[in-house]
Amino acid sequence: MTTRLNDYKTKRLLLPALILLLAAFLRFHLLEAQSFWNDEGNSARLSERSVQLIIEGTASDIHPPLYYLLLRGWRELVGETEFGLRSLSAFTGVLMVAFAFGVGRNLTQSRRLFSTVIPRSSEESRPTIQHERDFSSKTRRNDKLIGAVPVVTAVFVAVNPALIYYSQ
Repeated sequence: MTTRLNDYKTKRLLLPALILLLAAFLRFHLLEAQSFWNDEGNSARLSERSVQLIIEGTASDIHPPLYYLLLRGWRELVGETEFGLRSLSAFTGVLMVAFAFGVGRNLTQSRRLFSTVIPRSSEESRPTIQHERDFSSKTRRNDKLIGAVPVVTAVFVAVNPALIYYSQ
């Protein structure tokens, strides 16, 4: 019994982990291949300042200071190289894939809950055994399809070329 439960947990966690590994590879692969672009150089320079100077420097800017403040802390953790500074965006891109999977899973769970609570119409007020079998098989079939939603959502976010490009 416990091995069956452990196998289920392993299978349940294996696919999301593989999707996250794919997303991480696609975002971190060749991250330092190019030198800084102009806006990346500006961000690197601004994040060198103290917290107070970052806030003052972005007061007249259209961008709020949160990214620069995060980048300031991030550069202290991973360094000031192209890879180090760009890895903040790549890391948040991987987190976005995990978030998409979680949202998909929560939506499907609420959908399943909603489908079991739907009241029956008046002509189905006295269900027969055949009605129960039909309803049960349709529910199982729908649960399998609905169960694929988080995986498909996470894969689309993980391999989307535009999301990969902008998270590098």
